[in-house]
Formats: sequence, structure tokens, C-alpha cells
Amino acid sequence: MMQELAMHILDIVHNSIRAEANSITVNVYCKKDEDICGFTVIDNGIGMRADVLDKVLDPFFTTRTTRKFGLGLPLLKMTCTMCDGEFSITSTPWQKTEVIAKMKRSHLDTPPWGDLAQTWMECFHAFPSGRLIFNFDFDDHKVVIDSDEIINAIGDRELCHDSSVLIQLRGYVADQITPYLREESYEIIERFTAHS
Repeated sequence: MMQELAMHILDIVHNSIRAEANSITVNVYCKKDEDICGFTVIDNGIGMRADVLDKVLDPFFTTRTTRKFGLGLPLLKMTCTMCDGEFSITSTPWQKTEVIAKMKRSHLDTPPWGDLAQTWMECFHAFPSGRLIFNFDFDDHKVVIDSDEIINAIGDRELCHDSSVLIQLRGYVADQITPYLREESYEIIERFTAHS
């Protein structure tokens, strides 16, 4: 199991980039009243044929030539299952691939989010020519980070990927979402200490 959900998001976005997507949308959500948290990643890359989709959750199957296994999706499915959640992946070649990961928010084994601002920055930097949209929804506090809007505001696509600009953008994203992630972390700590 990966220690943070952000690591799963990063892994799936990198898969989308390798699949030649030019548009990737990541929806990150946490609903306290419904006791769920999770994310979806949607891309418009080459997708997967039905025979590949059937094998994608086998840890010893990969389409990559650089290694002989692919653990990302099998580990994510295992995490969702362990945390009383759901996992699904659907794909229509050259149209849409969608990965859905949902977990019970209050489950003790549900991993923390991790550094979502850093994850956004790494995804943005790895995907310079495409459109990347991150939608954050924490108990109805919504934040949308759209790469096209950022590039238009800065006025220079290449400048957006300069390291000093990336650090400032990461800080902006962190300022937008950290207060809500911090509340989530405090509740997890309280939940854990109540069971100790």
C-alpha cells in the first residue's frame, strides 16, 4: 500500500501522460457527512482495449518495456477494498479513461492525502503541453486549479515551468487547500487517539 493518496494520484497522472493524453482532470474530494473520500482521474489518451483493461489489475502485467510489473493500480484497488471503499477503471480508446477510487473516510487504514500541492506541481511540470485540471472539494469548499488559466494569467507557457515560478504556484495551491487538509488531519488524529 502506498502511504499517501497523493502518491496514487501522481502515479495515475503519469500513466495518463504516457498514454498521450492532452487533457487530464483530477477530482479530489472528501465528504464528512457521507463518510467518504477519494479521487477520480479522467484523461483522453490512447486508452485501453478490453483485453488490456481485463489485465490491468494484475501486478505482473504492464505494457511498459522498462519494467516487468505494474503495481500502481493493483495497490490502489487493494487500498480501496481494505478501507471499505470502491475502485473502478473504465476506458474507451482515444476518448476517455477514468479511474475512480473511493474510501471510507473514517476507516483507520485510509491513508492520509499527503502533499497535494506538491503532487499538483509535479503533475503540472510533467505535463507542459496539455491541459491539467485539479478540482478539490472538501466538504463543499471547492477549489479549481486549471493549467490553461494559469498559463493565460502568466502569459508564457515556458515561464510557467521555470523552477522559481513552479515553487510560487505550489505555494498558491497550498494556500488554497491546506486549511481544509489540516482540518482533515486533526480529525484523523482525534479518531486514532480515541481508538488507542
